[in-house]
Amino acid sequence: MYTKVDTRALKVFVKRELRDYPLVREIILQEPNHIAAQEFIIKAKIWLQLLAREKEIRNSRDVRLFHDRLVVRQ
Repeated sequence: MYTKVDTRALKVFVKRELRDYPLVREIILQEPNHIAAQEFIIKAKIWLQLLAREKEIRNSRDVRLFHDRLVVRQ
């Protein structure tokens, strides 16, 4: 028998804290409430990579928007 991880607490956290990162948020929220531990570890690594990438994209977009506003004002 495989050890299962209960993902419900993670989903509550994701709903509350990852509103600005819809891709990884929706992927995690669509997971079943119980996942085999080995599968969870693999998926968690992928989720963290996606979150990091989504943060990079968001930050670069925010920098461009800020820059564009500065250029327009000058």
